Parts: sequence; structure tokens; C-alpha cells
Amino acid sequence: MPTSPNTDYLSKELGNNRSGVLGGLPVAEQNQDYFLVFKGAGGTGPEIIDNTAYFIQYIVDSEGNVDKPSQGSIARLNLLQNFPIGKTTTVRIDNASGINTQLDGDHTITGVGVQQPILYTQYGIPSSSYTRSISFITPVDVPGGSIVAQNDILGSMTKTSFSFNSSSYATITNYNSITLFPISGANFTTASGRYNITQSAITDLNYITFRVAYSISNNNARNTNVSVQLIGGGSGIYYTDTFTINSLSSTIRSFDVNIYDTDFYREYFNIRAAVSDDVTINYLTLTIPSTNPNPASRTQTTFWSTGSNSDITWLTASYYLSVNYGNTQDTSNFPGTGGSFGLSPIKTPFTLQSGDRIRFEYNSSKDYYIYEVISPDEDSDGYLKIKLNKTLLSNTILDNFIIHRVDNTSIKYIILDVAKDPTVDNPENPFTGIILPKYPSEKLKNNLGNILSKLKQEGIIEN
Repeated sequence: MPTSPNTDYLSKELGNNRSGVLGGLPVAEQNQDYFLVFKGAGGTGPEIIDNTAYFIQYIVDSEGNVDKPSQGSIARLNLLQNFPIGKTTTVRIDNASGINTQLDGDHTITGVGVQQPILYTQYGIPSSSYTRSISFITPVDVPGGSIVAQNDILGSMTKTSFSFNSSSYATITNYNSITLFPISGANFTTASGRYNITQSAITDLNYITFRVAYSISNNNARNTNVSVQLIGGGSGIYYTDTFTINSLSSTIRSFDVNIYDTDFYREYFNIRAAVSDDVTINYLTLTIPSTNPNPASRTQTTFWSTGSNSDITWLTASYYLSVNYGNTQDTSNFPGTGGSFGLSPIKTPFTLQSGDRIRFEYNSSKDYYIYEVISPDEDSDGYLKIKLNKTLLSNTILDNFIIHRVDNTSIKYIILDVAKDPTVDNPENPFTGIILPKYPSEKLKNNLGNILSKLKQEGIIEN
């Protein structure tokens, strides 16, 4: 299994112990030498339900030294190491009152840093409140401006579990499903196994990329020859993948073919295969993952899929999401930004890493950490795949989702697992205090009274 991308900020900064983040085994408690001063509190929704962000002003050590946890500072690393995700911390608030009492006391840390939305379709609380359309901002990398294809002919068609027992070539027909539909200028015919394209759809294209991917098994006691071809117009052979599969073994293979404009006169394409003995193809896909130039955006109705295993922890992104991996979602006209729901516009590219979170529906029980990421260029069939930290609940609406992270590169707040009263931190109700480790060192406990008196005199804390 491929490893996670090397952009995992948790591993880089804190090593491989991510127990609190991803639900692993607890580690031994250590006495901690620092506490935090906060001023102000805010809600964390709609990305994180019923949590509170405490805005950090300073980190203070057991000697009373005060520092700001700025980007790249030692103070920031001290904060991350002493207040890790999943640990319990103790909040002491100034001027406690009935409306903010629940924010005092012991609470679990769920994030440290700044929230960053990465990708979303959800725009409201009801489970039906999500869009079936995602657009991406396409990087402008063509001199003089971007070129946009007039027609969107991307698509994917899948056939599962079929056998061959003849060495003659046979066309693959009767596909099971279309997993990504072309929007205009092309279509699939599942019965005949054809991908059909119109002449008008290709006038502004330089080339079309075809991808053929398949899993094949040989249950015989001898090696077997296999040949898979992409053909066009019923006669032209564009590529032949010929290989030998060993006895009693399985393999996954794929190949890409760029078909240039000089060959666009062929109006349909399909796959055929030949084997010299009885083998099983477990699945086969005919996909058009990209064109040159690519369409700027598109819509579809399915963004994530799961396998057939009842213990679902892996999700596979659609080809549309996989092809746009690394691009930034265009949320300029998204219905959930601003207004009553309050999503922040997306400015972070759609790239994922361990510790990111994905929630389905507006349901805190369907909130997951992403444990492992296989990017499209690491995967044999070109899909983005993510592993969750726990089993996906049944009857989950996968297309209603929010993906976000709490990036600790720049630390603005610490997020605790406690719901915030909406009246807290109104102008007439300033909200300040300190956040202590659950297990302070003896030195910190002994010096805390004197340190707090000093901080009051300096105006850093109030009471």
C-alpha cells in the first residue's frame, strides 16, 4: 500500500505519534511545563459541530516567561508538544457567569491552528442540503490566457467479473455501469461497449487521453498469455497490452493512450481482449480522464464510492475529483458561503494529508479523520483514495460532505470539544482566561500563583 504524501505536517512536526488525532492507542501522560493565555472565543461551525475556538494570546512557561506562538517559532513547537490533539486541558475563565460556565473546566483538544476548508458540497443542515456540482479554478498556464474546451467529453465506464476462454480477440460488451457521464459531445453505449464522440466535440481539442485499467486473475495451473487492445472505428488499433500472467496469480494493469487530432475522424472507440486459456477479468474500465485542453469545470452526481466490504474504511474519489486533485474549488457562487450557514470561501488547493477531516451530512457522528491518502499519481488506476480512522456508518450520503483541516503552521486558536453559547464574547461580554495542562509539572504548580500575579500586573491577564 503506498505511503501517505510527505505533506503530513503532523508527522513532520511531531513525529509518528498521532494517537489523539487518529484514534490510536493512548500514550503515557507527561507533566507539562506551559500554559496558555486566551482572549476571545468563537464557534467552529459549520466545519466542526459544537466545538469552541479559544483565541491564543501567549504561551507561558513555569518560569513566567511569556512568548507568542508565531509561525516557525520555538513557542509554537512548545505549544504543539504540550497541548496535543486528543489530550485533556483545563480552562480557567475570568469573570465566570451563567452563560459561559460550560466553557470552563476540563475539555478535550480537537485542533490547534487555523481552520482551512478544502472541498465541500454541503450548504445547510438538512441532509438534502448539498450541491451535485463542483467547479474548480483551473490554473492559467497557457501563454496569452487559458484555452477552455467547448465540450466536456470526460467519462468512465466499468465492467465487472467476466471470463474468456478463446485466443481470438473479442470486443468487451455489456458494461455494468457508467461511473462518469460525458456532459456534451460524447456518450457511452454499455451494450456494445462503445465510447462515441461527435465531430463537433473535437474541433477545439489537441488530443484526448484514453485510460484502460483492469484487474485479471489466472486460476489455472499454467502461465497464460493475455492481450488487451484499445481500438477505434471498428478497425484501428491504438494500443496493445500483451503480457503473461503467471499461474494461480492476479495482477492489476493499466495503460494510457493519447489520441491526437489527426485521428479524431474515428467516431467510436472500444476495448477488445484475447487470452490463450481461461482467465477472469475482475473489473475493467474504459475512461477518458482528461483532454488537452481540459474543460474548466463540470458537474456530476457521485463524488465518492466504497468497496463491497462491510467494514468500510476506504473511500475512492470519482475520476472528476481525481483529475482535479491539486486544483482549488471555485466557491465564488457557492450557496453555503456567508449567510446563515457561514462556510468560508476555499483558498486551499484540493490536496489531502493525514489528519484532515471529512464529515458527511450535518452529523457529528459521521465526522472522520483521514488516516491515509493515496494520490492519483500513486494509484495504479489513477484514482484518489482515502482511508478513514473508523468504519463508515451505513446509510451515509457520501455526496453531502465537507473536507477541512486545522493547519498548525500558523496558530491562532486552540479548539476544544465543548459547545459555545452564541452570546459569549459579545462586545458587552469580554471573554478571557488561561488554559492549563491537565497534568502540570510540579514547578508550574508551585510557581503558578506568582506567575499569575505578575501577568495581572503587566495587564496580560485580568483576574
